Amino acid sequence: MKKIVALLLLLCLGFTLCGCGADKAAILCVAQGDCAGQALAAQDGSLSCALADSDLAALQQLDAGACGFALVTEQGLDAAQTSAVKMDRVTLAAFCILSRAGAFSQWDRSTRVTVVGEPDGWGAALAEQALTCALHGAVRYADGEEAIRALRSGKTDVVMGLFVPQDEGVDALLRAKKDARLLSMPEELLSVALPDESMEQYALTVQEQTAHTYALRGALVRTADAEEKTARRVREAAQRAGLIAE
Repeated sequence: MKKIVALLLLLCLGFTLCGCGADKAAILCVAQGDCAGQALAAQDGSLSCALADSDLAALQQLDAGACGFALVTEQGLDAAQTSAVKMDRVTLAAFCILSRAGAFSQWDRSTRVTVVGEPDGWGAALAEQALTCALHGAVRYADGEEAIRALRSGKTDVVMGLFVPQDEGVDALLRAKKDARLLSMPEELLSVALPDESMEQYALTVQEQTAHTYALRGALVRTADAEEKTARRVREAAQRAGLIAE
């Protein structure tokens, strides 16, 4: 079923690329950077984004002409034999811990936790390690927007997961809810098992709150023959989305 869905997505990208003129741009994004792909596409209505199963799959489709641009992890790009042209280093996602239940030491058995993504996802892998350092109650899984809504309305106490560094929902929550805090990874974790070599230590700052966490580093790439005008527009959208790494 997953292969069928992936094929349909690629067909849609192909139609977008070939049937709508040079003003349109199709982008493939590795699944772990889903939030980055969505954020980039949201900045420009002429951009369409679909997910690939892996960095290799995204780069192979790029080389085959199914898309003009791709967001992949740094390790994935370095390991692949590809004709893709690297445009910029990007931050695909940062692990974010949002709490309305105070610091880890203040949590108890009634603290409700929502993890963004699937139980076997990269965000969940980091969340599981953070949760070993605090008491908590029920854990459930949801997408990013649903999780933020639940935290805002008081239906959950903590949200953990991968978000783009300038996620509008996270920004709005911290601006509106004075009891909401952006937490760092627990200091008790002397070492963290990172789900991918492209993840590294990262200082995430939102609404003047800074958390020491981890981010998935990646690259925005294009085909060698991509139109410069279109490439410039894609890069500007990535900048507005906060993906361009410093």
